[in-house]
Amino acid sequence: MDRRRALETLLIAALWPALGGCTKKGANRMSRTIELRELLVEVSLEMSEAALSLSYTATNKIDETLFLLDGLHDEIGNEGILPMRDAPWVEFAADSVTLSRKLIMPPPDIDVETLNYPLPTRLPPGQSHQGRMTVGLPLLPATPYRRYRASHRPVVEQRPLFFELGFIRGRPGLESIARPVNTSEGPRPAFPSIDEQGQLVARLGPLGTIGVMTNAVED
Repeated sequence: MDRRRALETLLIAALWPALGGCTKKGANRMSRTIELRELLVEVSLEMSEAALSLSYTATNKIDETLFLLDGLHDEIGNEGILPMRDAPWVEFAADSVTLSRKLIMPPPDIDVETLNYPLPTRLPPGQSHQGRMTVGLPLLPATPYRRYRASHRPVVEQRPLFFELGFIRGRPGLESIARPVNTSEGPRPAFPSIDEQGQLVARLGPLGTIGVMTNAVED
C-alpha cells in the first residue's frame, strides 16, 4: 500500500465528524460509526468515574481478506509467552487523546532491538470482528516503548477523545509467511514485519471529552 493511499484513508477518517453524526445515549454513553472503502467500524463507549470501556465491531466490506492490527501485547515474559493487553495504547497530543489498537513505531530517541508488532486478527470478506477494551481514569499515556505512572499530585485536564484501529489489506503470499506465537490467550499468527506506510487507520471521534493526567511520571 503506497503512502498516498494511506494518507487518503487517514484524511477520510479525520473528516468524519463533519460528514456524519453520533448518537449519545445519556451523559456517559456514546456511539459512532465510520465507513471506509475497506472497513466499517462501529464504536460504543461507557464511562464511569473510575474507568472507560470501549467496544467496537469491524466489518470487512471488500472481496479481500483484511488483517486488524488489534492484537496488542507487552514485552515477552520469562517463559517465552507474550502477555496480551486488554487496555489500548494511549497517545497524548496537545489538544486531544487517542486510544488505539494499531502499529506504533518507536520514537526517534529510543533504540529497540525488536519492534512491537500487533498480532493480527484475520477478517475474511463480509465477516465482522468484535473487540473490547477497558482503561482506568484519568488516562495515563501508554505506548509499546514508554511506560508511565501516576503522579503523587496529579494534574488532570479534559481533552477530546478519539479511537484509532489499524489494519492492512491481505496480499498474495502474506499468510504463508505468518508464524505462530505463544501468547497468554493461546497461539496467534504474527507477520515478520509490517511497515507503517502499509497500515491503514480508521479514526473515530471526538467521543466526548475525558480526563487525562498531564503530569504522569515516566518509569
